[in-house]
Amino acid sequence: KNKNTICSTFLNIPANNIAVLNKGENITILSAGQHVIIDPHTTFRNFYSLSERQLVMKTKPAYTIEGVPVTLDLCLRYKITDPLLLAKNYSDPLFAITNPAQVAVNSVVSKLSYQQFMKAKSFSNVTTQNEWIESFRIECANDLQRSTDHYGITIISFDVMDRQLCGKLGQDLEKQAEIVLQNQMESTQIELRNNINIEKQKGILEVARIENESVKLIADTQYYKTVKEAESKANASTILATKEAENIVLLAKARCEDISMHTKAYAET
Repeated sequence: KNKNTICSTFLNIPANNIAVLNKGENITILSAGQHVIIDPHTTFRNFYSLSERQLVMKTKPAYTIEGVPVTLDLCLRYKITDPLLLAKNYSDPLFAITNPAQVAVNSVVSKLSYQQFMKAKSFSNVTTQNEWIESFRIECANDLQRSTDHYGITIISFDVMDRQLCGKLGQDLEKQAEIVLQNQMESTQIELRNNINIEKQKGILEVARIENESVKLIADTQYYKTVKEAESKANASTILATKEAENIVLLAKARCEDISMHTKAYAET
């Protein structure tokens, strides 16, 4: 008795996703939607998302010019633009990114000094002291993009979140950097306290100067007041003496006239 067995594969592919199928020795792509596969020679291989994705990875040690090992914490954003090209080389897009990312980091770090990484405590804030970080990101992103172009992947951003100096040499350098940083902080604090004390003393001297000027102003005012009062009293005394003298003169004249009149009357008698 003959029996026919039909094998079917149902695929429900979400929006902005695709499915990769192996059809014999060929690779084919199915877009989003519902699909039924009845060919027994066609097998499902993988799903790929066509939206932007993010990959957080920690690199293996990369060596600076001086041979100091450095590891980086990376945050990469990427997008699959040619899934068929990717499927011909890798089943997982992460493998197509992590290895080239490590190669790009190795190449760029080998041109830098460990001192640059020691000074860059934070890669999130680019300042005038660590402008090289932006160049570092751009060069790594460009190197990585040249590699992933062969696998149908576009690198959207390449960000370094943190760094670590590895090995005994790296740890010793980190400790030295911490000591230097601590000394700088202490020196800054001492300088700040000295500046505060200097400004405080300047303030005290300024207050004393203002108080002295105030006392001097009060003394000058009192002096001029006393002089004016003395002048007023002197003028009053002068006026009073003049009046008294005039009164005496008038009184003497009157007395003389009285005597003259009495004398004249006596003579007539």
